[in-house]
Amino acid sequence: MKKQSSLIKNIWQTYSKWILLAILVRLILMPFFTHSDLLSVYQRANLILESGKPFSIFSINGLHALFLFLIKPFLINVAWPPKEIVSLEFANWYNFISSPNIFRTLFLFKLPYFIFEVLGFITLANLLKNKPYQKKALLFWLFNPVIIFSTYIFGRFDMIAIFFVLGALYLFKKHKLYFSIAVLAIAAILRYYPLFFVPVFLLMSRQNNRLKLSGTFMLSASFLFVLNYLLKIDLEPAKKIIGMVSPSYFPFTFKIHILSNDVIYIFVVSVTLLLIYAYLNIKPSFDNLLKMSLALLMTFFAFSYFHPHYFIWVVPFVALLIYDQKIIGLYWLQVVAWSVFILKWGNDLTTSLLMPLSPLFFKHIMLFENTKNVNILTGSARSVFTAIAIALIILLIIKRKEQKVATD
Repeated sequence: MKKQSSLIKNIWQTYSKWILLAILVRLILMPFFTHSDLLSVYQRANLILESGKPFSIFSINGLHALFLFLIKPFLINVAWPPKEIVSLEFANWYNFISSPNIFRTLFLFKLPYFIFEVLGFITLANLLKNKPYQKKALLFWLFNPVIIFSTYIFGRFDMIAIFFVLGALYLFKKHKLYFSIAVLAIAAILRYYPLFFVPVFLLMSRQNNRLKLSGTFMLSASFLFVLNYLLKIDLEPAKKIIGMVSPSYFPFTFKIHILSNDVIYIFVVSVTLLLIYAYLNIKPSFDNLLKMSLALLMTFFAFSYFHPHYFIWVVPFVALLIYDQKIIGLYWLQVVAWSVFILKWGNDLTTSLLMPLSPLFFKHIMLFENTKNVNILTGSARSVFTAIAIALIILLIIKRKEQKVATD
């Protein structure tokens, strides 16, 4: 405990001006920008609380119900959509952001995400303790445009899963493998993408531990799944808010049809090849765990449909590999391509994010229509983004004869 307090004190003394500036940026953005997804998840949380039934916090909806329970005393006249809502229609969204206390509401809705980011930042600092590139990595995190956009402008909850992924990495580095895999199971229950890392965690551990670790993950995930199932609340309106297409199907969107229902999923083929390569050629180490995890994420982004805020998933791994200039250079090129690719969603991810500032004004601002030229631009950006992802995969798995900075 004393070591932890000493680390936090040292980080604060060394980077206080940067931390304060980063906090200021977040506090300025939190009340004034949002996407309708923020209302969707809290609407589901509100339905859970109003049901009056017990609920599990080991699910995104249940966790937000806990958040809402804690912040509700500070909320004033939230314009919740009707209970019988079948979809988050524009009228419901417009009423919500037009309420007189919208700035307070948005700030409080995003406050748990800020707290989880602080916890994630502290965990990252622990992982970077005594590293010569600590400053670069922490500043990379503090002013990362993807974190700022996804969490404080868009208003998405991915930072929660990221904290648990960082926790799993920290425990793995400390050789607390069973706790590490159990924490990874929590992350996977909250957001599906940490499942990608499970085989990598197993491959990067000692061979005689792999079976036991697999069992630990299965037991942890099964326990949480059963708990969520037993405490589930059958909220048909909430299900309809989520929509018919689950994001868990996104890795299977790019496929080759052979004949009839015979298909090849490009993501599955790519991941299988990566894991076979890792098994045959890559020695277990924490550094290789980071590289293979990032390579798997890049496989997802190269060959799957995804929403823009998903790109935040790669940030912890890039931060921990920041000593590699080639990886960082390609990452920033990818951020540029990602910034253009966002225009694919038109006003939904541009002017609509500003609607809390003036709903009536921004309601009628239409900057980006899905015209042929815009589609060519965003499609080209997506193509460049994918090409860079593939280049990163190659860079991450090849052995380069250059000076290494050990992360173990």
